[in-house]
Amino acid sequence: MSDFCEANPLSNNDIFALADKYRKLFGIENSMYINIIDILERKLCELFPEYSLEIVSKEEMPNLHGLTIPNNNEIKIREDVYEGAINGNGRDRFTIAHEIFHFLYHRDKHIVNCVGFARTERKIPTYMDPEWQADAFAGAFLMDRKLIKNLSIKEIMKLCGVSKAAAKTQKSKIEKMDKKSLYKKNQTILFG
Repeated sequence: MSDFCEANPLSNNDIFALADKYRKLFGIENSMYINIIDILERKLCELFPEYSLEIVSKEEMPNLHGLTIPNNNEIKIREDVYEGAINGNGRDRFTIAHEIFHFLYHRDKHIVNCVGFARTERKIPTYMDPEWQADAFAGAFLMDRKLIKNLSIKEIMKLCGVSKAAAKTQKSKIEKMDKKSLYKKNQTILFG
């Protein structure tokens, strides 16, 4: 594993588009609650015959909840995280969606200077940080902006099976993007 990874740039809009693309690919574009275990265990295998999933013990991977090695077509999920996701734990479901993004998107053509993925102290622009991209994707994938736009934080948590922190972050991101979009629309109307 290298000391850092740098990804091709992605904006929030790019990530929302990718989440929409993969929701459609998996046939879940109108689903409020995503069965992330079904995607991890079955749908990735159907789409990528070379895909490998390994559930590992906490002792084997004490400092990581998940690990993806895209060039080996491999995802490793820590056993307690896997069981937590099966039981509906929002944080664990988010972790698995995060790792799925690394597998789906962070391959050679989208990454430079990297062998595998882990958090790093090196300063990378946010939009080029594969960890930020995977977190942003997990939020967009588990909480479709069109479906949650008018829901409360509690409703998002319950209906999407996510943590309070994830629901708040995603709701805030959507509200900010909507304000920017409205501002641009008004500028166009006012100034042509």
